[in-house]
Amino acid sequence: MKLRSVLSACLVFLLSFSCDKAAPPPGPVSKPATSASSSPAAAPSPVIAKPATLAPATAVPGTQAAGATPSELEKTGAVVKTPSGLEYTVLKDGVGDTPALGSLVKVHVVGTRASDKVEFMNTRNPGGVPNEYKLDSLSLVKGWVETLTAMRAGEKRKVHMPHGLAYGVRGLGDIVPPRADVDFEIELVSFTKPGGK
Repeated sequence: MKLRSVLSACLVFLLSFSCDKAAPPPGPVSKPATSASSSPAAAPSPVIAKPATLAPATAVPGTQAAGATPSELEKTGAVVKTPSGLEYTVLKDGVGDTPALGSLVKVHVVGTRASDKVEFMNTRNPGGVPNEYKLDSLSLVKGWVETLTAMRAGEKRKVHMPHGLAYGVRGLGDIVPPRADVDFEIELVSFTKPGGK
């Protein structure tokens, strides 16, 4: 009950600010368990700048991941660093297309603060169901948009997000402090492209 109050207070706090260019968008927030008949909670949606076009990812020095496919990365466990500073490892390859901006994505997530490994989000807890988000820069932090638009259904990644791609200089209330790097294990369970395709 206390966690629900804290999360509600964080959402109210985040939504009370008008967004300026220096303010980071909130990231996905774990929703409390709901009954099967209730619909998923929407993530906060402040207005922010559109994501930039990203250059190809490169391997972290000492790995052989440059130009590798996700299935090759899964076999090697290589860490890939993108030009934005995001780092990821493919834990399980997916199949099919990648979701476009505007897609509705279903994801399983385990989020921890990089500094102390304290878990702040987990949809894999007993009875946990995947969270649903609209894949856009209005609902999700930059690191999530970058990650999910490159994943295929069924793919699972371990992702390290520097604070500038995560919750930024404001953090996420008492859950994630300001300027904190975060780690996520993200599994793209499924997605529906814009227009229901």
